[in-house]
Amino acid sequence: MAKNKKQYIVILLGACLLFSVGIIIYQNQSNIKKEISNTPAPMPHTLGKISGNFAENLNAFLQDLNSSENVYQSQIHFFEFVKAQNPNSLPTKEQYLHLINGQTIPEDYQYFLKECLPNYLENLPYRTAVFKDKNIIFSTKSDTISNAELLFNQEKESSKTLLETLPPASKRIVISGTYTSPYDLPAGLAVDKGDIVNPCIQKWDGLLLIDKENRLHIFNIRDLNYGFNTLNIKDNISDYLKFVELLKHENASAVQSHLILYNDSICVEKQAQQTQTRRRVIFQTKDGNTHIFDSFEMQLSLYELAEYLQKNYKASRAINVDMGDYNYCKIFENGQETQDYSILRNGVVLSNFIVIDY
Repeated sequence: MAKNKKQYIVILLGACLLFSVGIIIYQNQSNIKKEISNTPAPMPHTLGKISGNFAENLNAFLQDLNSSENVYQSQIHFFEFVKAQNPNSLPTKEQYLHLINGQTIPEDYQYFLKECLPNYLENLPYRTAVFKDKNIIFSTKSDTISNAELLFNQEKESSKTLLETLPPASKRIVISGTYTSPYDLPAGLAVDKGDIVNPCIQKWDGLLLIDKENRLHIFNIRDLNYGFNTLNIKDNISDYLKFVELLKHENASAVQSHLILYNDSICVEKQAQQTQTRRRVIFQTKDGNTHIFDSFEMQLSLYELAEYLQKNYKASRAINVDMGDYNYCKIFENGQETQDYSILRNGVVLSNFIVIDY
């Protein structure tokens, strides 16, 4: 009997202990709920949805930075806003610099807002440049060029006879290519759809190449990256022979000329006595678009030409083409000549032409 009594006491004490633990847990849960209910809700995003124009979002971001309020949410919102924009709807570098001119920018954000963003805006990959002024005789988006080719005149025919061999095109521009030598051959390395026309490299660093897809490229012959190969064709005979074989394999064409600009750098020396004359170049902007510039009445040295292209068109790559007595330039629409900028000396036979259909 005494033994049973002890068991009852143990059971009763255990039940009391469990009941006490339950009370404690209940009270703690109630306190937690009270704390949660008393915790203020996160502040809503002060800038709202990703909308509005760039200037409005930029100003709101700068205001939050300078007031030290909602900085985390504000910087994420500004990032998401910029990310969501079509590149063509963003401001240019110059417009952006005007927007931040005179603005107070905290030190922690100065590098990004004053250095990175201007560079991003300047180098947008999809922002397209098409120019219209009196010195631009051709300017178009890269995807509107239907055909580009180097047309070599090995039979020394007249330009009219040679051009009649081309298939018809709705719009076409034909200009002199590289320089013609006294032997009526293209000077420097010249390859016609894989076949060598002139194997002898000249000192000029510019290489105009048209690949098998009829796309036009401007290369620096000293920094030649083609077909997943980096080649030094001026100093290394193996690279030279490999490049010629690559052109043959790719059914590509190429000519040499003076390189004016390459990857935003001027490639000609500034010389006091450099000849000033009328110039024509093919140049490309960072979006890959192709343009043809003619200085007409402007008499420019090669260095002045490079500066002019950079300042006025933000040209990234540019290569010189033949002018003077060998100046050929005609524009055609539906087979009919609409513009003629040529000044050919009597008896001149051009060795090569650049043809672009668009």
